[in-house]
Amino acid sequence: MSPRYSVPFLGLAIFNILNGKSSAQSFGNNTIVGCDVVDCPLSDDSVLANCQVVNETFVNVGIARIPFRSESPLDGLSWTEGVEFEDGDEGPIYDTRFYLGAPPTLSLGGLGACALFFRRTSDNVFFRTGNPNITEETQGVCEDALSQSCISALNRRALDFEYDFTSVDDACSSLGRHFLQNFDDECEEFAVNGNWSEISVTAIAGQRDLEPISAEQNSTSNCWPVVPKSHELIFVESFREEGDSFVDTIHDKLFGIHPILTVFFPRNSTIITSPESHMTCLKTLSANDGRLVGDQLGDESSASLLSPSKVAFASVISMAISIFWL
Repeated sequence: MSPRYSVPFLGLAIFNILNGKSSAQSFGNNTIVGCDVVDCPLSDDSVLANCQVVNETFVNVGIARIPFRSESPLDGLSWTEGVEFEDGDEGPIYDTRFYLGAPPTLSLGGLGACALFFRRTSDNVFFRTGNPNITEETQGVCEDALSQSCISALNRRALDFEYDFTSVDDACSSLGRHFLQNFDDECEEFAVNGNWSEISVTAIAGQRDLEPISAEQNSTSNCWPVVPKSHELIFVESFREEGDSFVDTIHDKLFGIHPILTVFFPRNSTIITSPESHMTCLKTLSANDGRLVGDQLGDESSASLLSPSKVAFASVISMAISIFWL
């Protein structure tokens, strides 16, 4: 188990976590991009991003394509993850939200589609390319984080499932139970205690298609975390968890990998004629965009630059940075 450090050591961790610059790369199936590509604003004199989407303010974002073949009619769909926090009674509350990015011309009507979020994985789930000690910047594809054999087994299980249900909601719920009750040995090292103990399932297309964020809803936003910017954002799911201000917790909440299995199956549509299953391993990247943490050192008012709900946690970060640089 990794050691848990408190405030005096937090400054170094925040420096390492947030003082990176993501390289802008071409956005394809093998790439995760973050704030440097979608131009998240930063809070003034702060190491935190200020990416406001409707009523949410994200301190970090990550975007990854769902790995369809280029000739697939569904090619272009992507996942966006945004992380925000607020003050809770017992400590910070971390809110991780997931959006589907979609070309405005693509209609999922008539399709069935499910998103399975694998919320509890082992420490063996990490990208093995780049420097593994700088996890805020590491990225890759799921075959790198989970292994090709595990991904193939998960996709095979989803493709072999019978989707003959009255509703898409029922099909997705049953698919989630199927994964919880049947474990693939190829994934043993990536699960906790030999099973997927926590999978959340959401129907993303079917008889109640999720709606994209409207122009009216987006009127107060200063950020549109999807590539390209012409694509729509569709809110799918959020996970709120109470936590603490220890280094390993912050690091895990900001930069942990989230495997998402996206499954599509035909209903009343001819877009596809058989089920498709694709795994995306999503994480956020550093929001700092190369701006030095040292530029903000000694600024005791930095917490006030964030919204009131974030003051308590931001104060801990500011104090930790100040202590580190004394």
